[in-house]
Amino acid sequence: MFFMSKPLVLAAAQACFLFVVSAAQAQVVVHEPWVRAAVEQQRATGAFMRLSSGSDRALVQAASPVARHVEIHAMILEGDVMKMRQIPRLALPAGQAVELAPGGYHIMLIDLLSPVREGGHVPLTLTFESPDGKQETVEVQAPVRPLAGGGAKPGEHGHAHAHDHPHASGHTGDASTAAAPEGVSVTGCWIRALPNRLPSAAYFRIDNRGARNAVLVGAQSARFGKVMLHANQTVDGMATMVHADQVVVPPGERFEFAPGGHHVMLEQPASELRVGDAVPLTFWFEGGRALTESCEIRPAASLK
Repeated sequence: MFFMSKPLVLAAAQACFLFVVSAAQAQVVVHEPWVRAAVEQQRATGAFMRLSSGSDRALVQAASPVARHVEIHAMILEGDVMKMRQIPRLALPAGQAVELAPGGYHIMLIDLLSPVREGGHVPLTLTFESPDGKQETVEVQAPVRPLAGGGAKPGEHGHAHAHDHPHASGHTGDASTAAAPEGVSVTGCWIRALPNRLPSAAYFRIDNRGARNAVLVGAQSARFGKVMLHANQTVDGMATMVHADQVVVPPGERFEFAPGGHHVMLEQPASELRVGDAVPLTFWFEGGRALTESCEIRPAASLK
């Protein structure tokens, strides 16, 4: 029989304790994940949460069966314009909580394959990577909050399960009863007329004379089957159109939706658009507030 001295037993116990503490510190924790409900025609939405890790890591990938594409995004202020950009990884410094929230970092769910309705849950698979290249995935069931939601409800938490790997909407808000965002106006709205019921786009200006950020989160119209916020970006000299989860207009600022830039994409028109007609378009802002404006149909060659 083999006997260990007290010092050796103590040393072994301390080593095991340090191993357990080290393993616990290394684990990524997902706090209060949630997903914003999408309006019926909306094809994209955002996922939000708070991430923390006991050791340096980075969020490098996200996936969900409810969306064709899932991307990590950041909101970046360029001059006086807030723009959304896809980023390849989001750093998680050891011991520091990183917030994914409206108006900042978030996970974009693009080209939704199934409805994202209030009260449901969206499965998310998050992939994290340590400096040595080892990857860990965390499975999350994120509750779906209303379009006006600003976070998880008190006492409500998503479920997360971590796995190590070797190296390697139906929000249907009633705009007629929704309050307009204070100090915010939408003017100059027009829609490009295209033949044969081709997809079109709406352009306009948002002026924010209020005291808080005006956050446009969606739009809808009974005249179109799909209505989405879009932005044009130039990557390596090539213009690319991407979904926009939201557009933030700071107090005292104006945001222009114009050809070649941000616009509201209009697909599946119920009837052909005729020059001179007007189409009502409802703009949904964070907080469940809405504005409905009449948009003039203009010739396809119009630039403003």
